[in-house]
Amino acid sequence: MDDPQPTIDTDLVRRLVDAQFPRWRDLPISPVASG
Repeated sequence: MDDPQPTIDTDLVRRLVDAQFPRWRDLPISPVASG
């Protein structure tokens, strides 16, 4: 059985960075290819 890739979008990453690293909240976030 294949495990589907999790969906991690830039909105999720932005929320995580804002919560964990507030000093970095203004840094740009760009999607990258998986694998």
